[in-house]
This record gives sequence, structure tokens and C-alpha cells, in this order.
Amino acid sequence: MVMDVSGGTPKRILVVCTANVCRSPVAEHLLRRHLEATGHDAVVTSAGVIGGRLDVHRYTVDAARMGGIDLTGHRSRLLTQDLIATEGADLVIGMAREHVAQVVGLDKTAWPRTFTLKSLVRRSTATPVDVADGDWQAWLEALGADRHANELVRPDPADDVRDAYGLPAAAHMAMTADLNTLCQQLSSQLPRVGSFELSCRSVR
Repeated sequence: MVMDVSGGTPKRILVVCTANVCRSPVAEHLLRRHLEATGHDAVVTSAGVIGGRLDVHRYTVDAARMGGIDLTGHRSRLLTQDLIATEGADLVIGMAREHVAQVVGLDKTAWPRTFTLKSLVRRSTATPVDVADGDWQAWLEALGADRHANELVRPDPADDVRDAYGLPAAAHMAMTADLNTLCQQLSSQLPRVGSFELSCRSVR
């Protein structure tokens, strides 16, 4: 773990999807790659809301490999309240609205810092926030100013990364491409507060 060079504590970000066998393992590696490329020091991991100790879907492994990512050694992890409080202490990212709802169901205090990946990218792009001084909380508050929890009741393609589980190989390729674009966009929008720990716990 690399500490913030300015003397602050490392930022911890938890990425959540369904079973940690498709979307989140890919997002974990892509986000790490793009954060490193943009000068962020980060530790990226992932977990899921169901299951645990499962292999990544074989089509996802193939799609990731074509992008230079090796997921053959990945085993899924189960999301817990403790992971939300520790590894998601600064930011929790869901692959879909349902994952945000499940995170908040486990820990209601996580709502202000929990977003879907698409929503986080959209809001951070549309809401310029001066975070040059590392004001992480001000950034989160600005992004979530007009949110309502009832938005999570039903899925929405504008917020949800499509789950490729059970679909043909082409769907896994499309999922990987979408996640690559989103992770690249997010890495350029995150507040630069020195170096921080990024803990992406996925759920499929």
C-alpha cells in the first residue's frame, strides 16, 4: 500500500457487481491500468454480492486476455459489511443500480459515497469540482447533491453495465470494451490527492 505523499490517509475504493466472475474482475484490472497511466498510485481488488471462490467466466477470461489482462488466477470474493466499511471507506462503485442498493442495504452510511460506475463517470464529467487541494468529501458531496435512493428501484441502461454472464462470447467482448472506456474516463476524473489505495471489490 502506498501512502499519500502529502501525509494524508490512502483512499479506499470498493467496486461491486453480482458474483465477481465477469464485470468486476475486468473493471478491477482495467481501473488499475488506467489509474497507473494517469499517475495515480493504487491497489485495486474486487468482490461480489453472491457466491465466493468461483472462477471467472471463461468467455470473460478470453475477452480480457485479448486486452492484455490475465484473469486465470482470479477467485471471486463475497461482499460483506466489513469490506464496505474498510475497503470502501472512501468510495464504493457498483456495476449496476442493484449493486448500489445491496451495498446500502448492508451499510446505510455508505449511500453518500456509493455510485454506479456509469453514474460516477457521468456526474464527475458534468459537475466540475475544484479538488486540487485534495478535498475528496467536497467532490463526493457535489456529485451526489441531487440523487435520490428511489432511483435504485428499477434498472436503467444509463446506469447499468450490462452483465454478460450466460451470454455468447461477443457479449463479453462488448462488456470489456465498455468497461475499458468507463475506467479510462473515471481515472481522469478522480480527485488527485497524492497516492491512494484503490480497493475494487467486485460482484460479477
